[in-house]
Amino acid sequence: QRASVHNPRAARTDDCCPGSGGNSMHTVSPPARAYYRAALLGLRALEAREGRERRFGADADARWGRFRGKLHEGDRLHVLLRDASAPWGLASAAAHIFQMPGVARDEPFGPAWPSPSPAEARRLLDEADQAPTLAPFDHERLVEVGRKVRALYPAKAPERVQAKVTDEIVGGLAEGVAGRLGGKTGVAPRIYLKKLVLNVLDKVDQFEAFDPLHDYSLVIDPETELRPEERAAMAGTATPDDIDLDL
Repeated sequence: QRASVHNPRAARTDDCCPGSGGNSMHTVSPPARAYYRAALLGLRALEAREGRERRFGADADARWGRFRGKLHEGDRLHVLLRDASAPWGLASAAAHIFQMPGVARDEPFGPAWPSPSPAEARRLLDEADQAPTLAPFDHERLVEVGRKVRALYPAKAPERVQAKVTDEIVGGLAEGVAGRLGGKTGVAPRIYLKKLVLNVLDKVDQFEAFDPLHDYSLVIDPETELRPEERAAMAGTATPDDIDLDL
């Protein structure tokens, strides 16, 4: 059967994938392979940002080996993407991406979606695992970005900004924002930079008497300022991705 964007399937084999809900194993088509590659690279980038190895790497392989039973690497790939489709369905669910008709909104694949062979799934997982990624945000990187923003800030009073928005202020604000977000520096950059620009740099530049060391206190309103993942970090609650499954 010819593959297309809306029907990304290829010829079936005679084998059936154990544990895949009845889906037959396929040699997946180029569109489906591109989907798998992009979705796994997205998960790899997310994992690098978090500084964890929950889905990829030797530890993840060992956990999957203990869990798998009769499941194979194609099933593992689907488990990873089903897990990701809960919080990021529009970005990681094949049914959304390929606009599959008749598939429930909470079902990421549908009954006809092709499962790759174990060998092909292993290649896709290895490719994602070996892909270069950015280092996760830690305190030092957050402060470094803050310093760069300070240097690039288009101040009308650059001498005052340089004198009052010191490295101590930049670093202290980074520590304060990350602390309010449960120590999860990976989710802190957006709020940190917003506070740095609007509440510190702008005010120092506009008001000669304003001294952030004495006049500014960090306040974050979770209801109006935070995205769901930031709100969860602030509340110390687990998002779906925080739950470590032995896969």
